[in-house]
Amino acid sequence: MLPQRDRGIFPRHYILSDYQMPSFTGMDALELLMERDPSIPLVIVTGSINEETAVECMKAGAWDYVIKENLIRLPQSVEGALENKRMKEEKERTAEGLRESEKKYRSIFDNVQVGIFRSSIKDGKILECNDRLAQIFAYGSREEYLDKFVSSEHYIDAGTRERMLEQIQKDGEIDNFEARMSRNDGSIIWVLYSAKLYPEWGYLEGVTTEITEQKQAKEALRESETQVRILLDSTAEAIYGLDKNGKCTFANPSCVGRLGYKSIDDLIGGKYAPSHSSFIC
Repeated sequence: MLPQRDRGIFPRHYILSDYQMPSFTGMDALELLMERDPSIPLVIVTGSINEETAVECMKAGAWDYVIKENLIRLPQSVEGALENKRMKEEKERTAEGLRESEKKYRSIFDNVQVGIFRSSIKDGKILECNDRLAQIFAYGSREEYLDKFVSSEHYIDAGTRERMLEQIQKDGEIDNFEARMSRNDGSIIWVLYSAKLYPEWGYLEGVTTEITEQKQAKEALRESETQVRILLDSTAEAIYGLDKNGKCTFANPSCVGRLGYKSIDDLIGGKYAPSHSSFIC
């Protein structure tokens, strides 16, 4: 045994302890070891031990026990304990690496500004998602969204989900699939889906982006263009547009008759700019 002043200086790879000593026992050694460093293998060496005591020692933290009459097995026992320790440490390092990886993944998963989901092919039940997806559909939390949301119940236009599933089952994935959906507060939004099918697992994984504002902007632009076209088509004034080279880029119906053309197609692309007509550059 090391002197008291030297204890703790040298690293201990393993500990051998007799089960019964005058003022100390193997169980006492195990108790101290569990308090200070349970990762160190402790092997009990004893003159005799019954099965009940052996089980008690192993439950208390002993890595193995060796009968003194069979000390030839001691090197094998120590080597086995050290190998088990090495494997345990490797498992712990792997587990720690996985925890760190999962932590980083979860941080990205929760903070990315698109909805991420995994949903059942059978009924559209959401199996996993991030916080952003719950926000898109106006749920107070991810947990509430997972508990209550079933995507098949929120499609506004009949047949939308069926078309999406038909496409994804045919191609194995979808890209930029647009759909109108209802939110938890009853409002209607446009979303853009991109997803990949995993038929062997019975689910699909993908991302969801809300595009309501973009769709509204496009619709407003379309309506504005329609109103302008109605105005141009209904006025008696000949109105046309020219590019920087003087070529006609558009014209209203009044231009055709007043300028002697048979159709607008004959006028578009021509290099002509009558001085008496209105024009837009």
